[in-house]
Amino acid sequence: MKRTSLLAVAVILCVSGMAQSKKTANKTPKATSLLWEISGNGLTKSSYVLGTMHALCKKDFELKPKVAKALDAATRLYLEVDFTDPEEMDAMGKMMQSAKTISEQLNPQQTEAMRSALKLYNLTLEQADHYTIAGLYSLFALKAIDCPQEEIKMMELELIDRAVKDKKTVGGLEKIREQSNYLEQIYSWDDCIDLLKKGSRYKAASGAMVAAYKNEDLPALDHALKNPDFMSEKAEALLLTRRNNNWAGQMPGIMQKECTVFAVGAGHLWGTAGLLALLRRQGYQVKPVLDQGR
Repeated sequence: MKRTSLLAVAVILCVSGMAQSKKTANKTPKATSLLWEISGNGLTKSSYVLGTMHALCKKDFELKPKVAKALDAATRLYLEVDFTDPEEMDAMGKMMQSAKTISEQLNPQQTEAMRSALKLYNLTLEQADHYTIAGLYSLFALKAIDCPQEEIKMMELELIDRAVKDKKTVGGLEKIREQSNYLEQIYSWDDCIDLLKKGSRYKAASGAMVAAYKNEDLPALDHALKNPDFMSEKAEALLLTRRNNNWAGQMPGIMQKECTVFAVGAGHLWGTAGLLALLRRQGYQVKPVLDQGR
């Protein structure tokens, strides 16, 4: 598995899933869990949905016993994307690199602005010239993680390692190309330049996000993540609402067959447009799995 490519995609997923609408954020009862049990509505066995922060510094990373227990009970693991699929791994590389250079697509004014923004990442335009919009987005996302790349741990890799070791089925709710298409629809080159310039500000805000995540406090995480400086209404509609509805439409058929753990970005869980609410509307019982002693 290509760790560098996977890391880039992981941080894209992490940022793209980190906001909810201010209009809907506080209409779901307060809960303090990242792991939720799904039952009822004809299911013979419970399944689970786990909110992840795709990439964390090693010092902040923890796979809790309740998550390990859910994985042990499940026969299948579904991620946003199936990183065990060789075709998806190949698509990952293509998502980050383009045959058409950035220089060919920018006017002189944009070119100078891009050069200036890339200096913040110790890159020249010549070095980044074959990046796609998704590739540039990954630079912005990586800047938010406050540790060296070699100290970053990815929840997806940990979950996949456990699933493969136990000979469980691994699947994905969407394709890498779909995620790339969303980013291309949302962000122009001017948007990319603006995001790159905001990278240090996003890093400064990430501490509150990590703290809320470690406390398993979805409302607090939602509050920390829904910053309009980093998530436009269009981005929310495509990266969150549309994808949540797509996933909620697939999950019943998957759960009906076998006990499954669905692991998606924690930003997809909360609010009236979040997965928890969407599953409840379909008639499922969705309840938090709490740590022992809580």
